Amino acid sequence: MTLYARDVMERRILFIEPGASCEELVDLMARNGRGFAVVRNAAGENVGIVTEWDIVSRLLAKKLDPARTKVEEIMTRGIVSIDAGEELSDVAELMSKRGIRRVLVTDKGSVVGVITCHTILASLKSYVDSISKDLAKYGLLPF
Repeated sequence: MTLYARDVMERRILFIEPGASCEELVDLMARNGRGFAVVRNAAGENVGIVTEWDIVSRLLAKKLDPARTKVEEIMTRGIVSIDAGEELSDVAELMSKRGIRRVLVTDKGSVVGVITCHTILASLKSYVDSISKDLAKYGLLPF
C-alpha cells in the first residue's frame, strides 16, 4: 500500500496577509496552536510562509517591535509545494534534501493541505503498525 500526500496531509492551514503585524501573526498562531502561517496577498496568491523559526531569527533576535513589523518583513519567500498525488516517500525525500519541515499540498493549483515532519512521522508509525498487524496475522514476523 502506497501512501500519498493527500492521504496524510493536514487540512487546517492558517493564512495571513503580508501587511498584517507580527503581533497579529503571533496571536493568530497561538490561538490556533500552529507553528506557521501561509502568507496570502489580496489577490489570493500564496507569497510566503512564516514559521516560528522566522519569528525567533528575524523578529526577536533582531529586537524588532512585533506591533510595528509587518509579516512580509520576516516571511520566507518561495513556498515549496507538492501535488496531492505525490508519494509520501518522495515528499519525505524532498523535505530532507531541502532541509525544510513543511510542504504545502496543492490540487489543481490550489492549496489543500500541508505536510509537516510530524505528519510524516505519525503516518509512518500508523503504516508500520498496520503492516506489522497484517504480518503477525499470517505468522510472518521473525519474532
